[in-house]
Amino acid sequence: MGEGEGVPNELLLAAGLELMKQNGQPLNKRQSSGRSMMYSLPDGRDVRVRTCNDHLLIVLADKHSGDARFNIEGTDLLLIVNPEVPRTGQG
Repeated sequence: MGEGEGVPNELLLAAGLELMKQNGQPLNKRQSSGRSMMYSLPDGRDVRVRTCNDHLLIVLADKHSGDARFNIEGTDLLLIVNPEVPRTGQG
């Protein structure tokens, strides 16, 4: 991987799922709309997985006001997966 390149999201996701499994918290894929990565823990809690090479959590709001809802709301847990070293070359 050269400077400025990121880790493919599929690899970040696979690493996050494997680490959860190794820690006794295997995640099972759930049906979800769009590109959202929704999983469940064995106890039934919902987990939303987010991946990013830039050590950021990007969320979207449904409107531009103080009562907006974020697209990460409505799940029990959030698993954020980043590579150890963030992507370089960011301005």
